[in-house]
Amino acid sequence: MKKGAPLGGPLMPFLFIIMEEALGRSVMEATRCGRIDGIKPIKELPPISYQQFLDDTLISTRSSIP
Repeated sequence: MKKGAPLGGPLMPFLFIIMEEALGRSVMEATRCGRIDGIKPIKELPPISYQQFLDDTLISTRSSIP
């Protein structure tokens, strides 16, 4: 007996959207709490910590390696 949603099933797009939303909110919370530093291209704007495009996610932060 198989458990879980079948690969390519009708629920997969919805599950993907839910997980992408959870990842985005987690990164935003980490940025707000100061655990992740985003990149500030313009001083007056808030830092950019992540970008999501379709099925890609780009997380931008400063390196802590000396």
